[in-house]
Amino acid sequence: MVDTGLLHRAEYLPNLEKMRQMGVEEWVKYEEERWRCSQCGVPLSWYDAKCVRCGEPRSERLFPLTNDRSAADQ
Repeated sequence: MVDTGLLHRAEYLPNLEKMRQMGVEEWVKYEEERWRCSQCGVPLSWYDAKCVRCGEPRSERLFPLTNDRSAADQ
């Protein structure tokens, strides 16, 4: 895959594999939970470094905000 600097694009192939493994309905539930603030439940966007409501830092379950994929692979 070409590195476009758009970090969310690195997720689409792994997400397709997760959908195959989990089924689409379970994957959607997983993603809805994954993309919510762990403290207050507000939905997060792709590039939020912290929750816009309470300031809680983004979960480590989300991809990193940098292009350093080596850090994400650890």
